[in-house]
Amino acid sequence: MSVEAYETKQGRRELMRDLLKIVVLREIASEPKHGYGIVMAIRRVYGVYLGPSTMYPLLHRLEKKGYIESEWDITNEKPRKVYTLTREGERVLRVQEEILRDVGDHAHEPLPWGATACRSIHKR
Repeated sequence: MSVEAYETKQGRRELMRDLLKIVVLREIASEPKHGYGIVMAIRRVYGVYLGPSTMYPLLHRLEKKGYIESEWDITNEKPRKVYTLTREGERVLRVQEEILRDVGDHAHEPLPWGATACRSIHKR
């Protein structure tokens, strides 16, 4: 695999991981949820199924960073870990959503390194 292909693949993976973090934080911000509830909400809203090997390590990382916290809910037949957003998680989510809005607002603008190429394509 070439360095460019690796960097592209790595960059895509990092972007998807960061976007997934935002999606998970948003789901938990709407109301406390257990892992399977988050998986099902993402599946319903985005049409993407995330398996346990994706979801639970992510939840663990978010908890370790202090963005979410968990508590066991033993009121049902099957005990479940319920996740809630912390103040730090709210702050991180707010900042990342602002960044995404800013990127979206400027997505139609040509990039500096491709401005000439973009114009020449449109002139044809």
